[in-house]
Amino acid sequence: MMDRTLGALGCAMALTWLCVSSAWAQTSLKDAMVLAYETNPTLQADREGLKVLDEDVSSARSAGRPSLIGEASLTRSDIDVRGTGGIVGLRLTQPLFRGFRVQNNIRAADANVDAGRESLVQSEIDIFSGVTEAYSAVRRDREILTLNTAMIDILQTIRNGEQRRLDLGERTKTDVSQADARLSGILATITTSDQRLAEARARYRNLVGQEADDLASLPPLPALPASRDDAILIAWKNSPRVRQAEFAAKAAGFQVKVAKGALLPSLDASASVNHRDEIVQILNRKINQDLATFQLVLTVPLYQGGAEHAAVRRAKHVRELRQREIEEATRAVSADVSVAWDRLVSARKAQAAYLDVIKANEVAVAGVRREALVGSRTTLEVLDAERELKDARIEYVNAQHREYLANFDVLAVTGMATAKDLGLAVKTYDPKAHYEDVSDRWFGFSP
Repeated sequence: MMDRTLGALGCAMALTWLCVSSAWAQTSLKDAMVLAYETNPTLQADREGLKVLDEDVSSARSAGRPSLIGEASLTRSDIDVRGTGGIVGLRLTQPLFRGFRVQNNIRAADANVDAGRESLVQSEIDIFSGVTEAYSAVRRDREILTLNTAMIDILQTIRNGEQRRLDLGERTKTDVSQADARLSGILATITTSDQRLAEARARYRNLVGQEADDLASLPPLPALPASRDDAILIAWKNSPRVRQAEFAAKAAGFQVKVAKGALLPSLDASASVNHRDEIVQILNRKINQDLATFQLVLTVPLYQGGAEHAAVRRAKHVRELRQREIEEATRAVSADVSVAWDRLVSARKAQAAYLDVIKANEVAVAGVRREALVGSRTTLEVLDAERELKDARIEYVNAQHREYLANFDVLAVTGMATAKDLGLAVKTYDPKAHYEDVSDRWFGFSP
């Protein structure tokens, strides 16, 4: 009864994903990345966030443009002379000089856009890294579940053989109990494996937006740099994280100039046209008057309480902060490249070692089985040999997973894992299109 229960439960858990996947076409890693690139809400939100920065450029440019204001007033006087009058007019103001604040605000906004574009590239790479990890994890956990489930038949065969020998008086009940214990243990292991697979499938579904039903083999990745040092040099130059920090520092430098500009004179040109209508009741007459004026207004700040000086000091601190963040990002990507490279080397060595372990264990299992038939090996030795072979195969699968992820991590940290780098068959998002549409727009609400 126990054999039938274990076999039924184990097979049901291992075949759950097979039954589901049979109804779907096979999905490749590139297919999954394309789906994530087109539909992932995190990536879509980051694209909208970049559009916000594009609008900041438009706002900065508007500060140097003319403004036109319409004015109207209606008055009623009942003191001394009764009368009713109204004035309508237009006033046009054109900034001529604002202490270079307009130009520097535009440059700062443009630098922030560049930083935002690098942040979007980093977000894209992060999404692809997550998809790769989840995709590989689903394949790994399915294979591990299959290996664990296969142990049920092996252990049942051993257990049944021990039961027959017990019935013949050649074994003790202890031998059968040892086999039963291993059967119960493998069922617990299968339960854990199934849970790990469910978690990997959930991560995949969160990133890609569909079930991880039938995943194809992992494809080869683009070539890596020739050495760790080469990878670090590429990361310093190409990493979106470093480039984002550099553009942010550039924007902070322009903001220092903006703050200093508040201490410089400003010059505005202003022109106005007004028409006045007034009825004076005591004279019983209507007065019409047209007035046009033109002004040049020069404003020279002398002292404003110290706020502008504080703003300059603050901007300088921000600039220094952004410079430190460049160094921080450079060190971080150097460390990330080194860690990923070491993991890659370690995983490759582990794969080779576990292949040797598997070959040796296969020979050992075959020998132990033969020797057990003539009584020179105990049941426990057979069970241990089978478990060691299964564990070696699982560790080999884990090493394959680690090697592939480390390979991708090197590409990701060096900025070489974008949709273009990976050769995805997808129309890539062009951040310049929205920028060119809105950055110099004078009016309009449509995004």
